[in-house]
Amino acid sequence: MHDAFLLQATTAGPIAGANGAAYVFGFDTGGTANTPFAAIGEPGVAFNATAVLKSNGTGAVGTTAVDTRVVGDEIFATLPASLLPSHGFADADYTWALWSIDATVAGLPRNADFAPDANIRVSAVPEPANLALLASGLGLLGFVARRRAEAVTRRT
Repeated sequence: MHDAFLLQATTAGPIAGANGAAYVFGFDTGGTANTPFAAIGEPGVAFNATAVLKSNGTGAVGTTAVDTRVVGDEIFATLPASLLPSHGFADADYTWALWSIDATVAGLPRNADFAPDANIRVSAVPEPANLALLASGLGLLGFVARRRAEAVTRRT
């Protein structure tokens, strides 16, 4: 059972349909990671898998399309961790970095900004079944607490 990752970037202004704008999430999933941006002053950005979210509402992990949404100044997608296979790390131990690109420019100069400038740990989004189980458990605890309170009230 895999978790899903919610990818989200907030920009300085509306981005829907901005020509060539895209946001790349680079993931280090363990094993050997690429560090191709040392030459432009970003040696801490390491990855061996990427998810690209485009301002036109498309996105992909490798060649697999992912549902991407653009709302105002936010771009986001939820993707299953199975699209980011492990190379030695558990899902929760992956790290990521985010950078924006201008897809109309070739090579390293197309990279507009890095945020953060080094990888940070990811947070996995629980699957809906796990959330349902949590909600059921909390509901059951609430029911038991209410029954106990009613029992105490009847005794007094």
